[in-house]
Parts: sequence; C-alpha cells; structure tokens
Amino acid sequence: MADHIADRPAAPPKAGLRTKSLTVLAVAATVTILAPATFAWSAIVGQWNMNEPAGSTLMLDSAAPAANSSPYSGVVDNGSTYLFPGWTNNLTPTGQLSGVLATSSLGEIRVPDPSGKLLPLTSSFSVAVRLRPTLVNGSLPTDGVDPALINPSYNVVQRGRATDPGGFYKLELIGYGSKYGKIHCGMKAPGYNSVDVYSGPLLDGNFHTVDCTIDRLAKVLRITTDGVVSWTKSYGSTYGSISPRDIYGTFLTVGKKPGSLNPADAFAGEIDWVSASR
Repeated sequence: MADHIADRPAAPPKAGLRTKSLTVLAVAATVTILAPATFAWSAIVGQWNMNEPAGSTLMLDSAAPAANSSPYSGVVDNGSTYLFPGWTNNLTPTGQLSGVLATSSLGEIRVPDPSGKLLPLTSSFSVAVRLRPTLVNGSLPTDGVDPALINPSYNVVQRGRATDPGGFYKLELIGYGSKYGKIHCGMKAPGYNSVDVYSGPLLDGNFHTVDCTIDRLAKVLRITTDGVVSWTKSYGSTYGSISPRDIYGTFLTVGKKPGSLNPADAFAGEIDWVSASR
C-alpha cells in the first residue's frame, strides 16, 4: 500500500546547521505533504553526513549496514562540510578550463557497495545532496579550447557510467546551454532510453538541496530543489532494473565522474551531505 511522500525519513540535520537549512527542510515538508500519494518509502539506505573530524579521509555512512568510503585525497573535510577541488586547479588566467586533473582519483570519493543497498534495481529509489558550487566571478568556468572541455557537466554523485551494461544514475551540474547552473539527474536501465530531469538554478552562492527520485508507482523521474518539484518526466508503463556493474559500477562515486581526468567532469564546491533511499 502506498504511503504519502511525506512518510519518507528525513535526512537528520547536523549539529550547528544554519537556520536557513532548517527553514528549507520545513518548506520541503510542507510541499511534500501536499504531493500525490504515489511513493512508498521503506528506509534511508545511505546517509553520509560529512561531519567527520577535520582531516579525516573516510566518509562514513550512518545507515546500516554501513557503506563507508575508501580512503580519498584532495577533498578538504572541515568537520561540517567537504570541499571538493574539482576544476579549481585547471583554469587559465581568463577563467577557462584547461589541461587534465593531476590524477584520476584526486577529489573522487568511492563508496564500495558489497551489499548492493545503493542499487535502484526495480524499486523506487532516491538520491539527494545538499551542495554549494564554487564560482569564478559569480559563474562557472567557461569552455576551454580543447574539444574535451566544451560543454562541461560537473559530476556530483554517480553510480556507473553511461556505457555500463547494467545502467547508471547520476547527478551533474550543467555548465553550458539552456540548463546552465542546474543539476541534471539521469537514470537508465539497460534496453531503455535514459530518463532525464533538471533542478532549479543553483548559482546564487547559497547551499541548495536537490533530490532526484525514480517513482515506480507514479512511473516518473522527479527532481526537487529545496523541497519544491522542479521537473518530472514520465518513463511509460514499464522500466527495467537499474543495476550498474562494470568497473565503475560496483561503487558510488561522489565529487566527479569515476576515473576521469577531465576537469569538466569534476565538481568544485562544498557538499554538506548525501543520502540515498529506497
């Protein structure tokens, strides 16, 4: 039997969270209470609060069974949020992207998932993040002259790549075109076209919460920005199992496209928390 969307467990606020954040959560609760009763939540299956002591190199999961990260480098843990370097070391004096990242693992956090709890499979599934992008003079970097640096999409959270035979899901910050400054959420099951939705604009210098949900009862992909629905996309009467399984699909990646050296694939900015529910 379906429950209201409001029955989804809320991500626990951190100690010392700004009043603004609490207001956002209150607004989100008000909005979702009025939403259609089409989503049945069971539990938060992953909750990374990113509040480990400063200097830590492990991202800890508070949802059992815990899916803690592998050791990482380049990410600054200040005890409250994580700062991801992303493209910040790959800019020309005029603010264009340039070159390649120092290593493919710099600023990349990998979360092994031996239990498979972070796989959507055929269930309803949500991935959410609270973030604040780094800006250059109020904007994201402009394209570089290298063709690989044109139309950047800075990957924030990802499971598998687009070529994964088991499908994928991802959140990425768009740096070009009509969707500039918005989070793109894409999910794909093998044998089906990807389903894509976009958040509201995020480049005002504040933290924002983005939540992307594949709702198997309503048969839509839905994204909210600070609790307000920004975009929904129907995927028809059926959709397959999303189960990434290639070399980049056995873990969840936070901070960039897994294994990429391209600065156009690397998110720069603060992340306050990440969560997954199914």
